[in-house]
Parts: sequence; C-alpha cells; structure tokens
Amino acid sequence: MKRIFYTILISISGILFSHAQTNIPITLEKVLELSEAQNPTLQQYQYQQELANAKVAKAKEWWLPDLYAGVQGHKLWGAGMNTDGRFALETNRDNIWLGLGLDANWNFSEGIFKTQAANLQSQSIDIQSQVEKNRIIISSIESYYEFLSAQLQYKSFENLSIQAESMTNQIEAQVKAGLGYQSDWLLSKSNLNHIKVQMLEAKTDWTNQSAALAKLLNLDPNGQLVSVDSILNPIDLIDEQQLASIESSYDKRPELRLLELNLKTIKKEQKTTTVGLALPSLQVNGFISYFGGLSGKVEPMRPDLFTDPGQLFPTQGINAALLWRIPLGRLVYKGDLNQYKSRILLVENQMSQAKANINQEIIASKGAMINAKEQIKLAKESSEFAQEALNQSMAREKLGVIRPFEILQAQQVYIQTRLDYIKAVANYNIASYKLYVALGNNL
Repeated sequence: MKRIFYTILISISGILFSHAQTNIPITLEKVLELSEAQNPTLQQYQYQQELANAKVAKAKEWWLPDLYAGVQGHKLWGAGMNTDGRFALETNRDNIWLGLGLDANWNFSEGIFKTQAANLQSQSIDIQSQVEKNRIIISSIESYYEFLSAQLQYKSFENLSIQAESMTNQIEAQVKAGLGYQSDWLLSKSNLNHIKVQMLEAKTDWTNQSAALAKLLNLDPNGQLVSVDSILNPIDLIDEQQLASIESSYDKRPELRLLELNLKTIKKEQKTTTVGLALPSLQVNGFISYFGGLSGKVEPMRPDLFTDPGQLFPTQGINAALLWRIPLGRLVYKGDLNQYKSRILLVENQMSQAKANINQEIIASKGAMINAKEQIKLAKESSEFAQEALNQSMAREKLGVIRPFEILQAQQVYIQTRLDYIKAVANYNIASYKLYVALGNNL
C-alpha cells in the first residue's frame, strides 16, 4: 500500500509522464515568455508602432521645400495679347527654359502643432501595446492554472482508477474464494465505473484547457500540453508599501497614461484653432535658369545694346509672400473649437471611469488573495488530516481489521484535499498577478 500512496503523491505533484508522442512540455515561466513573444495581437501593435513612427516622419516634412529641375519649351503661332491689352495677330513666338527651382509653403500653425501631436500619438501606441501585453499575459496565466488544475485532476483520477481496479479484482478474487461479500464487489465495481466516468470528464476538460492555452500561446493545436512544474507554491509579488497607497498606482497604470497622452494630443491639435490663427504662412518660390529662344538666337528689344545676342541667357527669380489667413466660418460658428472641447471632455470622463475601474480591480484582487490564502490554510490542514487518516487506514489494513474498499475511500478523500489545495494556490497566484498589474506594475 505504501507504493500506492507514493504513486498518488507523484501524480499530484505534476511530474511529466508518458502519455503520447505529441506531448508539449510547458511551465509557468515558459508561458510568460511565449505570451509576449508569439502573440499575434502584440505583433500587430509592433506594426502599428512602425506606422505611427512613419506618420511622425511624414509630419516632420512640413518645413522642407520642394525642389524641381527640368526643361520647359513654349511655341505660339497666331494671335497673342501684349501687356497693354492690344493683340499681335501674326505672332510667331518660342522660348525655352532650363533650370532649377524651389517651392516652399510653410504653414507654421499646422506644421508645429500637428508634428507635436503626431509625436504624442506615436508614444501612445507604445503604451497601448503595454496595456494589451498585461492583459494577454494575465489571460495566459489564468489559462495556465486552469489547464494545470485540469491536468492534475485527470492524473489523480487516472491513478485512482488503477488502484480501484486493482482493489476490485482483489475483492472479486476474495468473493470467488468464499472470503468476501459479493455486495463489497458490486459496490467496488460501481465505484470503479464512477471514477472512470470522472476520469474521462477530467480528460476532456484537460484537452479543452490545453487547446485554449495553446491558442493563447500560438502553439501547435494538435499537440497536448503537459505541465512540468513539479512544485506549486503561493507567489507573492506585492509588498505592504504598495498596498498602502492606491493613489500612486494611478500614475503608473498604462491605461491612465494612455488617456493622458490622448488628452495632450487633442490639446496640441486644438491650438491650430486658437493660438495657431496668429501664426502666418510663408510662401517662397525661387529659381535659377537659362532662358532664351527655342529655335535660335533671341531678338533683343534694344539691339543697340546687344549687338550679338546668343540663344540662352542666365535668369534668376524669387517670389515671397507672408500671409495671415482669417477663417471667418471657424471664428463665427466655432465648429472646430467646439469639437476639440467635446473630445477633451470625453477623454476626461474616460479617465474618471478608468480610475474607478482601477479601484475595483485592486479591491477585487485583494479580496481574492485574502480568500485564497484562507482556502490554502484550510486545504493544507484538510490534506494533513486526510493523509493521517490514510496512514492509519493502511496500518489497520495490514492488521486485517479494515475492509479493502475503505482504503480506496481514504485515498479518494486525500486526493480531493490535495486538489483543493492546488486549486487554492492557483487562485491565489492568479489574484497575485492581477493585483500586481492593478497597482501599476507591468509584466
């Protein structure tokens, strides 16, 4: 019977066992690693960050002018109007332009404030990625402990069914030899079938939990995950100092930091409708070129000054304008300004809701930890009682003063208390991780 007892203990501890060739070993440490490395949603945020960075680079282009270079030809036959309004009716005109030019349009309001807003939006993507990362890792941790509990429950029923079948065969042999009661054999056989039903239910739950965890970790869905964590102990991530000050957690929570960045972004864009109206736009066009006749030498207006004109002449030019635009529609109806004010109020409302949600998360996680801690204490005590009862039953079985079926019942009670302990520890650790994140820490 001692061999049976130790076999049960080994199965409860979750040591890797031989089940199928497609087993995939997994630990909590590996879950934390894969949650970040192989999650498609987090990869999506990486691409969004690259897109946001590209938008920042695009916004910074505003102050750089456009350069142009090339050749332009012109040919006109027929009527042409002079600068004094009269027409030349037998015009035969041609020219060619070869040069390099610059076009610039600096809208200081749009350029400065929109670039600053794009920078803030880029920062918000990184924070949003951290929010999603925390959520995904917490989900993976919950899924892992549910999977681990299902695995241990299945292995417990599997080992228990082996012992129950062995015990049933022993009782059957005793009945055939006239040394036992048939009612004991019937009861043992019924109990065996009940254990097998529970074992199959546990196996289905284990398979489902394995598939759910594999999906979160982006692993092969055809493989069966098998936990190789041999020790399951309570995990404490929070110290008393952090629990004492909930207000300080607001500044660290990425959800609130994200909303604060969104608020700053809106206020930067809003400046285009307020102080931005006082900023002008500067337009500059300049060029250097060669300009002259397309088909030959030019004919100067003062032949006496240019006795031997060529075909092309160096020509430069520059135009500049400093303009203040006054959008009357915006000033009268204030549509843009009111839109920004409404967006600011919405974000401020979201911040208030986020603080309320954070308070709820902290209170719920603390309560779950306290309850789970008490459950651990009770389950551990029950396990010790059940272990002592099992030891005494095994001792009486050696003396022949106990029926074999009672040993199996004692084993069932012991295994159930161990499962209660494992479930309590799992609940405590899940609550510990949730509280760790709720207080503003990142995973």
